Amino acid sequence: MARKHALSYSVSANGAAGDWYWEVSSDRNVIARGLAPTGVRARADALKAAASHIGRQSEDPSQPRGDAFPSLRFGGA
Repeated sequence: MARKHALSYSVSANGAAGDWYWEVSSDRNVIARGLAPTGVRARADALKAAASHIGRQSEDPSQPRGDAFPSLRFGGA
């Protein structure tokens, strides 16, 4: 049986640049990061990256689908 990895994401203002920084982590390892023009877009991009990661991990058809983000935790602004 495959081990489920905890995912988390964080979003923060990128200082004087005026954009927003986001990153997604799995078991404390950063798996995706980026910049976005707004906080809302940064959250959307982070969730899209997390969903993509979950999709790659859950290709096993014998496992129940359930919640799309079962262990995604928010960790930012």
